[in-house]
Amino acid sequence: MIPSTALLQHVAILGKTGSGKTYTAKGLVEGILDEKRRLAVVDPTGAWWGLRSSADGKAPGYPVIVLGGHHADAPLPPESGAACAELITRNHLQVVFDTSDMSVGDRTRWFIGFAGGLFRLNRTPIHVVIDEAHMFAPQSGGGAKIDVDTGKMLHACNTLASGGRSRGVRLMLITQRPAKLHKDSLTCCDTLIAMRLIAPQDREAVKDWIDGCGDAKKGREVLDSLAGLGRGEGWAWYPEGNYLERLRFPPIRTFDSSATPTDGEAPAAPKTLADIDLAAVNAALTAAVEEAKANDPKLLRAEVDRLKRELADERSKPITMHAGELGKAQERIAELESRVSALASDNRNLVSIRGSIAHLLTQAIELARGESECTNVPYIGTSPSAAHRHNVDTPVPLPASVLGGESYAEPPVPAENGSLASVRAGSAGPSPRGGAGANGSPAGGGHRAAPASGKDLREAHFRVLEAFLWYERLGQTQPSDAQLCLYLGYSPTSSTISVLLSFLRRSGHVAGHEITNLGRSCVHLPEVGTLRDFHDSIRGVLSGGARAVFDLAVANRRRELSSDEICEHMGWSTTSSTLSVALSELRRVGVMERRGHRLTSVVFPEGLR
Repeated sequence: MIPSTALLQHVAILGKTGSGKTYTAKGLVEGILDEKRRLAVVDPTGAWWGLRSSADGKAPGYPVIVLGGHHADAPLPPESGAACAELITRNHLQVVFDTSDMSVGDRTRWFIGFAGGLFRLNRTPIHVVIDEAHMFAPQSGGGAKIDVDTGKMLHACNTLASGGRSRGVRLMLITQRPAKLHKDSLTCCDTLIAMRLIAPQDREAVKDWIDGCGDAKKGREVLDSLAGLGRGEGWAWYPEGNYLERLRFPPIRTFDSSATPTDGEAPAAPKTLADIDLAAVNAALTAAVEEAKANDPKLLRAEVDRLKRELADERSKPITMHAGELGKAQERIAELESRVSALASDNRNLVSIRGSIAHLLTQAIELARGESECTNVPYIGTSPSAAHRHNVDTPVPLPASVLGGESYAEPPVPAENGSLASVRAGSAGPSPRGGAGANGSPAGGGHRAAPASGKDLREAHFRVLEAFLWYERLGQTQPSDAQLCLYLGYSPTSSTISVLLSFLRRSGHVAGHEITNLGRSCVHLPEVGTLRDFHDSIRGVLSGGARAVFDLAVANRRRELSSDEICEHMGWSTTSSTLSVALSELRRVGVMERRGHRLTSVVFPEGLR
C-alpha cells in the first residue's frame, strides 16, 4: 500500500501493544519475501515463525529458516552472533533469529556479534527487521548509566542505523515504546509508520522525529490523531517521496503467530509449514561457524599461547642430539620465537601464518628429539647469530607440505569429477589438468603465468576467479554462490565454495560478491563458450534421475512442467518417490524453483547462447 521505494530506506514502525504494529510489519515483510530479497528478522518475542505457513495454517507459507525459539529448525547459541552474520552475508537466505528463549545477557552477547559482523561483512542489499527495537537500542533517561555490554549493543545497533545503508543494510525497527528507542537509531529512519500511541512521552518521541524531518505542520495532524487510531490503522510518512497517508493495513497472508490469545483459548498451531533444505542450512551454518572461529582474535591468541607453552616445555627438557643438529634446532626455535612475537602483535597475520608456526614447531621438536649418532649436549639457549640472521618483519613462507595440512586454513582442491573444466576443455572456462587452455595457455587457463599478486593462491582459487570473470563477461557482476558452484562443478550444498570465497575475500581478490582488480590481474579472461557447455557442467553435478528431469526441463525452456507430464515422459510411477527425490536434488543445487517444476534463471545466463 505504500511506495515500494519507501522500504528501500530505514523504516520505523511505532505503536502501543495491541495497535497491530507487528502484524503490519509482517505484511510489509511478505512483500519483501515475494520479491525473494534477502531477509533477517531479529525476533525477541517468538512472534515471527508463522511466516512458514498460510493464514489458515493449511498450506505452506514462505521457506523462511527459523533459528532458535520453540519452533526452531536449528538452535541459536548465544555465542553464534558472528557466525549468523557470516551465514546471511555469504548465502541468499531468509532467516528468523528467535532470541525469545535467551536471557538478557545472552541476547545482548548474541546481538553484539551479529550486528558487528553484519556491518563488517555485508555489501549487498538485505532487509533486517528488529522487533522490539528498544531492547537493542535503549534510550537511557535521567542520566542513568548503562552497563558495558548494553553500551556495546547500543553502539552496534546505532552503527547499523547510521552507516548500514552504505553497506546494503535496510533496517525495519519496530517498537511499542518510541520514547525508549535511542534517538540516534530512530532519527536515521527515512520512513515512518505511526500507529496508535497514547503515552505523552511516546508521542513526544514521534514529534522529535517529525521535527527532524523538517515538516512540523504536517506532523501536527499526525500527532493529534495518534491516540484515536484503530487496530491496524496508521500513518505512513515517506518524506523523500512526498508521501503522507492515513491507511488501514490489509490482513496478512501468513499465519498470525503473534496473535494475543483470549481467555480459555488454546494456542493455535498450523498444520502445514513450508519445507526448507535443513541439510543445506546446517552445512552453511557449520561453514559460517568455522569461518567465525577462524577469524576470532581470542581463539587465535589462545592458539599462540598454547604454542608458547609447548615451546617452553620443550626447552626445559634435556637435549640429546648430534652437535651439528643442535645449531639447526636452535635456529628453528629462534625463528619460531620471532614469528610468535610478530603474531601476537599483529592480528591481521594470525590466520595466514598459523600453519607455518605449527610446522616450524613440529620440525624443531623433531630435531630436538633426534637420537641417531647422538652426543649428550645440554641446551644452552638461542644462538645470537641465528636470531640476527632472521628478519622478524619478513613473513615465514608456508612450506609446500603445510599448504594441504590440517593446520592451514585453506581448503583442499575439490575433485574434478563432473566439473565444468572436464566437460568444456578447449572451449570456455578453466581447462582440465594436463591439457591446454582455451587460449593455448598451459593447463588451468594460464594460472602459472599469473603475477606475484596471486602467488599464494592455489588451483581452486584461480578457478573461482575465472568463474567470476566468466559471469562478468555475461553482464553478471555479482554471481551468487550457487551460480559459481554450477560453473565450477561443485555442489552448492557443500561448504567448499564458502571456504574458498572466504580466503579470497581476506586476501583482497574478491570483495563481497565481486572480483577486485587484484583478482582480475591473477587470471586470464576465459572464453564464454555456449549455453550447451554450461548445461553440460550442471549435468556433471547431478545424479541420473535429476539429470534426466533437468534435460527435459531444458528442452522445454522456461515452461513449467507438471508432475504427471514428467512421470509419463520418464516412465515413472506417479506414486513412487523417484520424482520427488529428483526434484529435491534439483532444488538443492539451485536450478529448480522451490515451488512448481520450473527452471531458475540461473540455468539461462543472459548473453549465453
